[in-house]
Amino acid sequence: MKLFFTGCTHFAHANIIRLANRPFVNVDEMNEALVERWNAKVGKNDRVYHLGDVGWNSVTPWMERLNGEKVIITGNHDDPAEMRKLGHWCGVKEITNYLEIAVGGGRLVLFHYPIDDWNGRWKGSIHLHCHTHSPNFRNANLPRVDDSALSLPDNFPPDIHCNRFNVGVDANGFEPVALEEIIDAAISKGDR
Repeated sequence: MKLFFTGCTHFAHANIIRLANRPFVNVDEMNEALVERWNAKVGKNDRVYHLGDVGWNSVTPWMERLNGEKVIITGNHDDPAEMRKLGHWCGVKEITNYLEIAVGGGRLVLFHYPIDDWNGRWKGSIHLHCHTHSPNFRNANLPRVDDSALSLPDNFPPDIHCNRFNVGVDANGFEPVALEEIIDAAISKGDR
C-alpha cells in the first residue's frame, strides 16, 4: 500500500476556479480532471490522506469514484454531516481535524492549515497542509536547531532541508502527492 496526500480539491465549487485561478473552463471539467488525475496515480489498495476542503455541498458523486482508502482531515469548507456520509459510501476510514502519523521512523503532522510550530518540528518531523491555494509545494523552511543536538530516527531523512509542504492540488498538478515525493523534496536543496 502506497501513501498519498492531497487537499483543497473543492469538488463542485464553481467559484474556486476563479478564486484560485484554476485552468478549467467550468466546474464539470475541473471535477473530471481531479478524478482522472487522482485515479491515474492512486491504486485501489493505496491510502490517501485528504487534508480538507473536499468539496461544496454533496461530494459523494466524486468521492465514490476515487481509488484508494481515504482519511479526511477536515478543512474550513467541510460540512460535518456531509463528511459523516462519506464514511458510509466512499471508502473513508477516518475523519478528524488533525492527525500525526509515523512513517519510516519519522513523523508527519497533517493539518488543513499551515502552522509555524508542530509536534516534533525540532526533531525533523514534517508538516503537511493545504488551505492557501498557493502554487508552491515547498514552503520557506522553518529553522531547526543545530544538527548536533538532533536525535533523528535512523530511517528518517537525516538532513532535512524543507520541513513543511503544501499538498493542496493547486501546488501539485491537481493530483495527490506520494510519500516518496515528499521525502525526496524534504532532503533536496533544490526545487522539486
